[in-house]
Amino acid sequence: MVASLVCAFSFLVAEAEANPGNVQSADVVVWKDDDGLFHAEKREGIIYSSDQIDHVIQQAMNSLTPGRTHKEKVKVVSSGTITRYAAQSPAEALMIPSYTILDIPATLHVEIDENAPDGATLNKRVLVKARNSTHVDIPNINITGETGWAIKMESVSNVRIGHAFLDVGGWSPIRIDNEGSAGRSRDIQIDSAFIVGGNHAFETRGVDRLQIGQIIAKHHNGCAVLLNETDDATINNIIGYNPNATSNYATFRVTRNDHGRITVGGIVSINAPRGIHVHAGTGDMVISNIYIDGARDYGIRLSSSPNTVITNGVIKNTHGTAITVYTFDADPLPERTADGVSITNMRIYDDRPVGQRTQRYGITFAGQNGIIANNDLRDAGTEANLVVHTPSTFVRNNLGAGVAQGTVTLETGADPAAIVRGVSPHANVSLDLRARAYDAPGASFAWDHYFQYNGRRGEWDLVFEWRTDPGENLGIEYIVDQPLANLGRNGP
Repeated sequence: MVASLVCAFSFLVAEAEANPGNVQSADVVVWKDDDGLFHAEKREGIIYSSDQIDHVIQQAMNSLTPGRTHKEKVKVVSSGTITRYAAQSPAEALMIPSYTILDIPATLHVEIDENAPDGATLNKRVLVKARNSTHVDIPNINITGETGWAIKMESVSNVRIGHAFLDVGGWSPIRIDNEGSAGRSRDIQIDSAFIVGGNHAFETRGVDRLQIGQIIAKHHNGCAVLLNETDDATINNIIGYNPNATSNYATFRVTRNDHGRITVGGIVSINAPRGIHVHAGTGDMVISNIYIDGARDYGIRLSSSPNTVITNGVIKNTHGTAITVYTFDADPLPERTADGVSITNMRIYDDRPVGQRTQRYGITFAGQNGIIANNDLRDAGTEANLVVHTPSTFVRNNLGAGVAQGTVTLETGADPAAIVRGVSPHANVSLDLRARAYDAPGASFAWDHYFQYNGRRGEWDLVFEWRTDPGENLGIEYIVDQPLANLGRNGP
């Protein structure tokens, strides 16, 4: 034992010299001796020893100054294995009190006792927990193995997780919610997390003011990031790779926020069921710098998501529709509609062999007072690149699509030269034309056009007239835009 203590102190001194103020600044250090025994040690000496590292860590935190209003630190410098029953009570988790720094640069590996009782459930296990705590800091944490929640925080405030590596099974590796007695969690910061496995990699419910640097999730079965009832959130980057997922969850999903105010600076979603799903009354969001490839359902689905901005990105090779926007009829809050949604500067396409393309639509839009502009929709859908259902949607400058598009032949000697019927069913819209000749003749030619509303049929026709007839037929490619003459935000 004496030799082990000497080795341990030598290790602490060496690390302190390499990282001044790092280990030595810890109030309690948890380490393992040569005999496999774990110790919690303060400056005055060892305060607790056990062959179970979780017991030692808990005793280390319990030994910090009672009732403190300043942070004190426990650092775990030796890796260890924690063996647990599957039916373990959440109270047996490592409980972090207020004003505590729990730093775990070592690795905690969790195993299930082979003698776990029959019917034990995976989701009940929690490894690291904070409940009604404030001013909690986890600079580093590394967890592997089987655990329901690796980190679960309930009704906490002023929490920071620095760098987390979690390779676990179970439910949500990280969950922050309002299930304690102190109400909603507030002021949460996550610097970076790399998460392998689990269902929802990172999940919140009932959180105000959340800042995330980067979440990378791999081989999870649910969302990479799921925000429930969460307001005032900023996320720099989300990366999700889950080709084995059996659910319909999106890489990034948001639902039921009261006020919104959410920004996402970048999303990469590879082979997920969905890329992004903003659901049921959630709005006031900006999501930019998007790359979604191989979604097995929708690329982006916005339902009752007012004032949501989707901008700058690529969506390719989805199974169904790249982007769909609609009002969710079952929403119990009817004032929450898909009003004011903006989709700009997106490249949407399917570049698989023609017989293997399953991306039926590029964008289907049933929102109100929305904007669809400056998108490249060439080869966006096998059935249609763009489908717009509402007259209040601004549509302009989308390559390969508008509210109507196609080809028409201007007949020489005809008056009018051509009529395209039914380019829009809405009487209360303004329309604009983009057109070009293909296989142009050598002779001079010019045409003019106008839109004529047919009251009997209830639709607009596009009419072409010759200004200069070339003496032979002329093929025209056309796109009809819907730029609107809307002097008020809610006008038709």
